[in-house]
Amino acid sequence: METANLNLTDADAKTIADRAGIVGAKFEISEMTPSLIGAAERYVARYTGSFEFIVDLKNRQLSPGQAKGALNCLLAAVRRDAKPIIAPAAGEDFASIPAFLCAAATNLKWPKFHFKVDEREYVLRLKGAKAKRPWSIDIVSRDKPFLDSYSGMPAAEWFGRILADGTMEPSKRLTAALLDALRLIAADPKNAAIKYGRLTSSCSFCGRLLETKESVSVGYGPICADKYNLPWGEISEFAVA
Repeated sequence: METANLNLTDADAKTIADRAGIVGAKFEISEMTPSLIGAAERYVARYTGSFEFIVDLKNRQLSPGQAKGALNCLLAAVRRDAKPIIAPAAGEDFASIPAFLCAAATNLKWPKFHFKVDEREYVLRLKGAKAKRPWSIDIVSRDKPFLDSYSGMPAAEWFGRILADGTMEPSKRLTAALLDALRLIAADPKNAAIKYGRLTSSCSFCGRLLETKESVSVGYGPICADKYNLPWGEISEFAVA
């Protein structure tokens, strides 16, 4: 829904637009002015979707807490409408990534793969056989900028998943730079591991600091080499693109 339909004051329109432009930013109860509560009530009145929380608020005078929740739903809608979806080309295959991590699943419960794009680090996390999408891979940030709405614990930013068959299901947060990085990993997971290790001096699998030249050379330590069935012990001269 466009905010133009909510009869916002200039100040409230700017507040909502500014907040929507910050990934993960939300309204708090302490910010609920009478005019923002009115905007929330108009948003609820005009809402035509099926989200139960908003539907249940219809025909009510909203409390500050309810208004806060409604406006945060509005922020999510504004972000969805404003941001184009970055997605791989039709038929593009990322199957080498789940294949690489699944090979370590016999030795590890939750195999991971760390990589870096610009100044931010990301993690590929393999899900298990009992997951809703078995053996799929979550694409998440290494940092945890959000709070989980159920547990209240810090949560990573989610950018989509790679299914076991190599199909990608991107979220609206996926960027072109992140997609390009995933393409490079899919083209050669081992080379991507070497690149990350040399760039950060951290293991591309467990994320821990690498302490020897042998480990930095290949991008992972001896323990992870054993878990991921990879060679370790010699200083590699492998040329990383």
